[in-house]
Amino acid sequence: MEGGSPGGHWVQVGAFLEERNADALAKQLRGESFPVHISQITRGGGPAAAQPARPTGAQNQLFITGATPDAVNAALKGKGTAQAVKGGVVVNPPFDLETAVALSSSLKKDGFKVVIRRAQAAPAKTGSGPTLHVVRVGGFADRAKAQQARGELEAKGHPGFLTQGAAR
Repeated sequence: MEGGSPGGHWVQVGAFLEERNADALAKQLRGESFPVHISQITRGGGPAAAQPARPTGAQNQLFITGATPDAVNAALKGKGTAQAVKGGVVVNPPFDLETAVALSSSLKKDGFKVVIRRAQAAPAKTGSGPTLHVVRVGGFADRAKAQQARGELEAKGHPGFLTQGAAR
């Protein structure tokens, strides 16, 4: 297991279609002394199947938790429109990665919890779904240690959720 610790409790902090994005987050978290593991899964939850190369230039959305659309719209200053969705707020229209990263940094400085995610795309034509690169911190021997790590990650701007067992 690359960089992870023994134990079955994890904090999942990201899932990316682009492996390079998962690698970038993992590198940042390792620089902050967190034990990191990247797993590849399919949307169906099974192990990754071989997928054709995806075209570059895909669009990215900003997903914000713990905020209202009005607050996000005020912070965006016309650079997009916030819309309420299940679990948070999404900013439209989708952006190229460079713009999404810049706008995300600006919103984080304003105190928002922002995640960059791939804009909704057509399902893959192979029956198994697209491959996701899941970034997790852990594994921790017990839930309490995983919760403590989740709090530390959140304080450093890396929201996540607790999971147990294999990457999901």
